[in-house]
Amino acid sequence: MTSTRVRSPRPEISTIEQAFREFPEHLYRDPGVVVEQDTDLLLAVSFAPAPDLNLVYGGYTGPDAGQRLTITLARLRAWNVPFLWLVPPAAADLSAKLAAHGLPRVADLPIMTLDLARLNPADARVEGLTLRRVTTEEDLRAWVAVSAEAFHFNEETAQKLIALGRDPVLGPDSRAHLYLGLLDGEPVSTALNIHGEEIVGMWCIGTLELARRRGIGAAMTTGPLLEAREAGYAAAMLGATELGFPVYSRLGWEVRYSTPVHLGGQE
Repeated sequence: MTSTRVRSPRPEISTIEQAFREFPEHLYRDPGVVVEQDTDLLLAVSFAPAPDLNLVYGGYTGPDAGQRLTITLARLRAWNVPFLWLVPPAAADLSAKLAAHGLPRVADLPIMTLDLARLNPADARVEGLTLRRVTTEEDLRAWVAVSAEAFHFNEETAQKLIALGRDPVLGPDSRAHLYLGLLDGEPVSTALNIHGEEIVGMWCIGTLELARRRGIGAAMTTGPLLEAREAGYAAAMLGATELGFPVYSRLGWEVRYSTPVHLGGQE
């Protein structure tokens, strides 16, 4: 059981944003990464050659906002890695400024939440599919191999994922729970749940193309959350990709807001 803090089935926006900040807290522990947080901004830079693993969330306000933005962008460019900058609702005007600095707006990511009371155990069942939490080095490598294919990561990024996950994920008290989906014994799907202070953050829900359109995405979303509900959680959040959005909508997830996503480091 996690803490006894009361958890709302429909979390506030501030609670959803906190889930973004908890992602690196429970995963980015390798000594070769940079994780910095203040009241305005989160930097989580793994130095992998994949923007999905180098994240900025937040934005600056106030009279020195422009200067602080310039300094942060200079640091990111000096590191010479691709990165994604996600703009929260409170800093909506930042999107135009990022574009003016040469960071194109590449997506508008729907941020969705789910009241876990709405979970249907039937959605976690697919014939031949077994869900297993990753607790061994072998399963971690299988999880990374599936993720690499599903999300088109190269070998360097895959090795970085293994290094990132080994200590924080395989530890017995980890709040970063990786799940591997096996279809007839073969790894085909992945999910990552971060058991935060208030809600569960869902990430990296991916399925190999050969196994899609069988309900596996729904099962990989629902199965881990059934465990989280048993642990006392009442709500979960995720950022929905175009491929996943219809699945989540069918499962009862609600769009709470949309966050602009800008791509940097590709000059």
